[in-house]
Amino acid sequence: MHIRYLFFCLFFLSFHFVFSQNETQIISLDKEAYERLFLEKNLNLIAKHLRVSQEQALLIQEKAWNNPTLSISDANLWTPSQEPSVQQFEIALETLIQTAGKRKHRIRMQELSEEIAVKEYETLLRQLKKEVRSKLAALVYYQEILPVYHHLYENITQMLAIHKKQTEQRHFPKEEYLRLQTLVLELNKEIIDKEQEKQELVSELLQYIQMSPSHQLYIEPWIYTNVEKQFLDLDLKDLTHFEKRPDIERLNLEKEYAETAIKLSRSLAYPDLSIEASYNRLDGMWKDYIGFGVEIELPIFNRNKGNIRFAEEEIKIQEANRYQYQMQMQHEMEKEYQRLKQLLQIRTDLDPDYQGGLKEMLDIYMADYKNRNINLLMFLDIQEAYLQGQEMLLELEKEIIETWESLQYQIGLEN
Repeated sequence: MHIRYLFFCLFFLSFHFVFSQNETQIISLDKEAYERLFLEKNLNLIAKHLRVSQEQALLIQEKAWNNPTLSISDANLWTPSQEPSVQQFEIALETLIQTAGKRKHRIRMQELSEEIAVKEYETLLRQLKKEVRSKLAALVYYQEILPVYHHLYENITQMLAIHKKQTEQRHFPKEEYLRLQTLVLELNKEIIDKEQEKQELVSELLQYIQMSPSHQLYIEPWIYTNVEKQFLDLDLKDLTHFEKRPDIERLNLEKEYAETAIKLSRSLAYPDLSIEASYNRLDGMWKDYIGFGVEIELPIFNRNKGNIRFAEEEIKIQEANRYQYQMQMQHEMEKEYQRLKQLLQIRTDLDPDYQGGLKEMLDIYMADYKNRNINLLMFLDIQEAYLQGQEMLLELEKEIIETWESLQYQIGLEN
């Protein structure tokens, strides 16, 4: 009976484990594949695209001519006695004619507004791509640093299992055994913290592509040497991409918008014309009367000087903002360029087999400690140097990739 119950429990647990494993689906993507999914699924980009569609609709509306006005008046409820079959009434048709190019300026302003919306969309797209690439680089870092911690944790755990019985038999110092236990706890805590940071990052990246939390994301690493090759081909003095950045182009469009606003404000100082044609039956000297009229506002008190002055000051503000923004971007570009140059130099100066050498060093000293050829203090120093070396190397490569993406963003390169 007990054997059957035990067998049933083991079967249930193994079934639950297999089901749980199948429930979590691992999605393996490279950087380019993830970006394609991100651009297809991201709601912020969809919202901005709809804003562009709204501006296009407003442009269509702005190009439409004003509707004429039809009015019917002076219609009596009765008819004159001498002509009982004829009703007295008046019909007038009136339309507004805009002068001094007002309609042309309004259409141009709406065209510029649409182009500005497009540049805002492109700017958002670049910002999101930069942010996503930085998060992908961080995820690759966690994917590579966690196995380092697990490798060390497993080795020391095995060492503890070997020394446990020796400690009980007093063949192994208890204080060393306790220190190794403390080291295991420290490593375990560090693994848990890094796993949590990784999962938070994965959760955020999955939300970007509208995947459920039951999925697990794996990003294929891209190596820093590709960055080095591309970086060597850059010369900031010869770059012309900077002026083609959508945010810089948006500032140029905003300046043109302000200049067009001045033209519109000046044209508003000129009055518009209203042309009217009317037909009157039985309400005057003639039985059928057709007349024409023109209405114009006299620009005596209001010459729109305030709005013209406001538009002129707006141009000065736009020019100052554009100059300040462009100078700031150029300094940022130079800073990122020098930073990346330094980081690549640090990585180049390292031994190509530095990472493999760290692992080989740990394995040698791990064996020496097991054989009691070195003391605990030396072993702890070696394992700490191993972890620090792996951490610094992987963080350096992550920072190289992040700085390269930031530099591309500053320059205006699209890839």
